[in-house]
Amino acid sequence: MNLSLRRRMKKPPAVRYLLPVFLICACALNSSGARRAQGQDPFEDFIRKTGPLTPEDERKAFRLPPGFEIQLVASEPEIGKPMNMAFDARGQLWITQSREYPFAAPLDKPARDKIMVLSEFDTNGHAGKVQTFAEGLNIPIGLYPYRNGVVGFSIPNIYYFADTNGDGHADTKDLVLGRFGFDRDVHGLTSAFRRGYDGWIYADHGYNNNTVLTARDGSSITMNSGNCYRFKIDGSRVEQYSWGQVNPFGLMFDALGDLWSADCHSSPVYQLLRGAYYPSFGKPNDGLGFAPNICDHLHGSTAIAGIVMYDAEQFPREFRGNTFVGNVMTCRINRDSLEEHGSTRMAREKPDFLSTTDPWFRPVDLQLGPDGALYVADFYNRIIGHYEVPLDHPGRDRERGRIWRIIYHGSASESTAPQPVKLAESQQGLLKEFSSPNITRRMLALHAVVDNIGKPAISALRKILGNQKASPQEKIQALWALRRLGALDEKQISFAAHDKSAEVRIHAMRILADLPSLDEHASALAVNGLSDLNPYVQRSAAEAVGLHPAFANISPLLKLHLAVPASDSQLLHVTRISLRNQFNLPENLSRLEGVSLSAAESKAVAEVLPGIKSAEAAKFLLKYLREFSENQEKTADYLRHIARNAPTSEMAAIAKFTRDRFAKDLDFQLALFQSVQQGAGQRGGEVPAPLREWGTDLAEKLLQTVDEHSLTWRNTPIPGAETANPWIVEPRLSADGDRKSTFICSLTPGGEKLTGILRSSSFVIPPHLSFYVAGHDEIPSKPLGNRNFVRLREEGTDSILSQTNPPRNDVAQKVDWALEKASGRKGYLEVVDCNTGDAYAWLAVGRFDPEVVPLPWVTPSRVDKRQVAAAEMSASLKLVSMTPRLSHMLSDRMVSTSARSASAAALAILAPDDAVKSLTRILSDATEPMALREQLAARLGNINTEASRQACLSPSAHMVRV
Repeated sequence: MNLSLRRRMKKPPAVRYLLPVFLICACALNSSGARRAQGQDPFEDFIRKTGPLTPEDERKAFRLPPGFEIQLVASEPEIGKPMNMAFDARGQLWITQSREYPFAAPLDKPARDKIMVLSEFDTNGHAGKVQTFAEGLNIPIGLYPYRNGVVGFSIPNIYYFADTNGDGHADTKDLVLGRFGFDRDVHGLTSAFRRGYDGWIYADHGYNNNTVLTARDGSSITMNSGNCYRFKIDGSRVEQYSWGQVNPFGLMFDALGDLWSADCHSSPVYQLLRGAYYPSFGKPNDGLGFAPNICDHLHGSTAIAGIVMYDAEQFPREFRGNTFVGNVMTCRINRDSLEEHGSTRMAREKPDFLSTTDPWFRPVDLQLGPDGALYVADFYNRIIGHYEVPLDHPGRDRERGRIWRIIYHGSASESTAPQPVKLAESQQGLLKEFSSPNITRRMLALHAVVDNIGKPAISALRKILGNQKASPQEKIQALWALRRLGALDEKQISFAAHDKSAEVRIHAMRILADLPSLDEHASALAVNGLSDLNPYVQRSAAEAVGLHPAFANISPLLKLHLAVPASDSQLLHVTRISLRNQFNLPENLSRLEGVSLSAAESKAVAEVLPGIKSAEAAKFLLKYLREFSENQEKTADYLRHIARNAPTSEMAAIAKFTRDRFAKDLDFQLALFQSVQQGAGQRGGEVPAPLREWGTDLAEKLLQTVDEHSLTWRNTPIPGAETANPWIVEPRLSADGDRKSTFICSLTPGGEKLTGILRSSSFVIPPHLSFYVAGHDEIPSKPLGNRNFVRLREEGTDSILSQTNPPRNDVAQKVDWALEKASGRKGYLEVVDCNTGDAYAWLAVGRFDPEVVPLPWVTPSRVDKRQVAAAEMSASLKLVSMTPRLSHMLSDRMVSTSARSASAAALAILAPDDAVKSLTRILSDATEPMALREQLAARLGNINTEASRQACLSPSAHMVRV
C-alpha cells in the first residue's frame, strides 16, 4: 500500500514526481480544475487542518449523483483502518486492516494488524457481525477468500490462513509465496489479489521494493517497483504478467477477460496487456516500446487507489461499463466512460461520482458487491502522505476506518433492486449464477464450482455447452470451469471458437492461450481467430498465437499487423508482441530469409526485432537498413541493437553503412556512432578496428567543423553565470515581411534562462551598418533590464562603438548604425543575453548589411556538443593523434567550460604529463572562470602521477578546492 500524494494541475501538465500506493502529490485544484489559493482549500493540506467527523457526520458530507445513496457498513471501533476488500460466495466481506502502517513491525516481534470478516448485513448494508479471522499480522494488504480460509499477505510473505475447526478464526498459517521486499518502502507492497477466469491469482507489486519470488515448481520472477504478476493459489507456480507502472494499487477483470489496473503515479486507468511493458521512472522497455496509454487525463492527482468496472444492473445504464477509481488526495471517487476503437477502449473523463466536504475521507479500495452495490474502503485519516509528512508524525490517525456501500434507489427504469450478497451453495444454485448480469456473482460462482464441487459438476457443465439456449455468459463460465477441472475437450473448444457470440469466441482464444501446448487442430483455431471480424477476438487470438510460436504463424500475423487501424493501439501492440515471440525461436528468423517479403512486411518484422537479442535479428536489421530508409530515431535504435548482437565480423559492414548513408550529417552520424559504440561496449572486449577507424575519422571531422578558422561566431559564458550554449540559428519574421532570413537567436527549445555572449570574428568597420533585431529584456510592465543587447566593439581596445537593445517585439525590427567615425578600423560584434528570466529574456539578430560577418553555418549550441563528443571519443578510443587539438581546446578561453573540461579528461588519459602542466597553469590563473577551475582541479586529482600529486599540493589547487 502506498500513501504518498501529489495533486496535479490540468493546464499546464504538472511535473510528475514519484511515490504512491495510496498516493503522490503535486498542485491542487478544485472540482472544476481551477487552482485555489494556497491555504483556502482544505484538500490541499498534506496534514488536514479539520478534525475528524463521526461516521454519521461523514456520511452527510458525501455528494453523489441523484438517486444514489451511501450507507455505512462498518466503522471504528469494530474495525480498524481498512486497506483491501474481497467478497466470498457466502456473502462475507473480508478486509485487511493495519494499525502498524506506515512502520512495519520488527519481524521478531508481535504485530498488531488483522484480517476481519463482515457478515449478516441488514437492508441498509450495515454488517451485523464483525469477526477477527487472523491477527498478529504485519501491514497486510492483498487478500483472497478461499475455501475455509483466506490467502493473504503479511510482511514478508503470502500465506494461506485456514480455519480447520470451524470456529471462525484461523488456526493454521501456511506459506504460499515469498519473500517480498519491504525494507526500502512499506507503501509499495503487494496488493489487489484478483482471481482470474483461469484460476490464477493476479496481484500488484508496488513502488520501490525489490522482490524475488520462487514457487515450488522452481519458477521464479524478479520485480523492482511496479509490476503485475500471477501465482497459482497453492503457490506451485509464479509468473510475470506485465512489467512496469510505478505503483499499481487496484486490479479487476472484465467480462471479456481483460485485466484492468489503477496506478498511483503514472495513469489512473490501465488495461494491461500480457507481456507488455509500461513506463516506470526511466526503466527501459522490451524493445517494442511501451504499451499504449488508454487514459490521457490524471483526475487531479497521482493518489489513485482501487479500480472497479461496473458490470451489473443495479446502477442506471449511464454508469454501467464505467470505471471507478478512488482518489485519496482529492477525497473523491472518479469516473470514466470507455470509448471503443476496435479492441482499444479509451478512458474518457466523466464528472466525479462521489465528492465530500470532509478532507479525511480516503477511498483506498473499491469493490463491486454481489448485491450490485459499490463498496468503498475508507482509510479515514488526517494524513495519507508517505514522503510528504514524517512517518512518525503524531497526527496520523491509527484508530478510525470505515466501509461504505453505495446503492441506487432512484427512478431509472432500467435499474434493478439490490440482490442478496450470499450465493446459493448447491451445484444447481451456483450454475444458475453463471447467467447473472453481475460479474462478481458470476466469478464467485465459477470459483465455488471448481473449488467446492469439483468433478461432480462436469456433467452439468457439459450440458450448458450443449444447450443452444444458454447465454454467452453461461457458456463462458462453463468453458473455464471445465478447463480448470481438466475436462474440456478439443470439440468443445472448437465449438466455442466458432460460436455466434463474439464474447464466447474471445474466451475460446483465451483458453487456447492458457493451454501448455497446441496440437495442429488447436493451433489452426488460434490462427483462424486472427482473421475474425471482431477485433477483440483478433487480439485474444494474437495473444494465444504469441504464446505458442511457430513459423506458420508469421504470415497471418503480418497480414493482421498490416490491417490493424492505427486507432486500435491495443490490438496493434499485442500483434507486435506475438510477432516478436515467433522469433524467439531462432530458426524462424533464419527460415524467413527464404521468404519474399513486401516492404511493409519487412518493416513490420524490423520493428519487433529490437526485442530479440540474437545474431539473426541483427543480421536482418542490417539488411533491412540497407534496403529501406527509416527515420533517424529508428535507425539509431536498430544500429544500437545490431552492434550489441551482430558478430564482430559485421562491424566493418556496420561502420561502412553508417558512414556512407549519413556522411553529410555529422550530428546524426555522431548519434549513430554513440549508439553503435554503446552496443559494442555492452558486449565487452576490445573496440573492433572498423569502429575505431570510424570514430577517429568522425572525431577529426567534428573538430574541423568547430575550428576557429571555420567559425565566424563563438560563444563565451557570462562570468559567474555559466550555462549551456543558448544560441541557435533559425528563420524569423521581419517587420518588412521577410520570413525566410536566418537569425542567431537565444530563444531555444530549452527555455529563456540560458545566457551567453556570442562574439563574431573581426572585420573592417564600414561607414554604415544595418541589421534586424527581435527579442525582449524584461516583462512588458517593467523597464528594460539592459542585460540583452547587440553591440559593436573596437578590436584591440574593446571599447564599445555602438549598442542596441532588443525592440520588445517578436518580429525583427530594422536598426541602422552610422559608423563614419570608426570606419576603416577593425571591430567585432557581440550579441549578449544576460537575462536569466523565464520569459521575455531573449534576443535574435540577423540580416546584416553589408554582411561584415556571415552568420554561423554550424548552430552555435552544437559547437559545444561537437567539441565535448570529440574529446570523449578521443578518450574512449585512445586517439593519441588528437592530443594537439585537445590541448589547444583546453587552452582556448573561447571554448565552453564543458568542452574544456572534457578535453582535460581526455588529455589525462592520452598525455597525462602534458595535461598536468596545462591544468596547473589554468588553476593558477585567477582570471579563468571558477567553475572551470573547480572541474579541472577534480580532473587533476584523478591523474595518478607524481607530477599530479605535487600539483594537487600547490596553493592554487588548494584554493580552488576550498
